[in-house]
Amino acid sequence: MLDCEFVDDTTLYVVGDGRNLCNVQNVIHDFCDASGAIINWHKSMGFWVGEGLTPTWCLDNGLHWIPKGSLVRYLGCQVGINLSPEAHIQPLLLSLRKKLIFWSSKNLSLPRRLVISNQVLLSSMW
Repeated sequence: MLDCEFVDDTTLYVVGDGRNLCNVQNVIHDFCDASGAIINWHKSMGFWVGEGLTPTWCLDNGLHWIPKGSLVRYLGCQVGINLSPEAHIQPLLLSLRKKLIFWSSKNLSLPRRLVISNQVLLSSMW
C-alpha cells in the first residue's frame, strides 16, 4: 500500500482485492477511533485499475467506484482511467469558450486584451 496525503485529502494505492481494501478500511477505522477523526465514506471514491469489470464490493459502506472512461476532479486536477485525449481537454475548451464569449462582448483596448489573455485565459489553462 502506498499513501499520499495533502491537507485533509488522502490517496491510497492498494492491490485490488476485497480483502486488502477491507484491511485498509479497518486500519482507518482504528485510526479514527484513536484520533477522533471521521472519514466520510460517501465522499470517498476509487478507481479500479485491474483487468475486467469494476467490482461491486465495498459499495455497502459508501465507497463508490469511478467508471473507466469517467473524469473526476481531485485536488483541482482532472483524473480518470482509460480516458481519451478529447475527454481530458474538453472541460478546458468549454471553460475557455465561455470566458472568450464573455470578454469578447466588452470593448477592450489591446493592452487590456493582453491582460485578460494573460490573467484569465492562460491562468485557467495552468
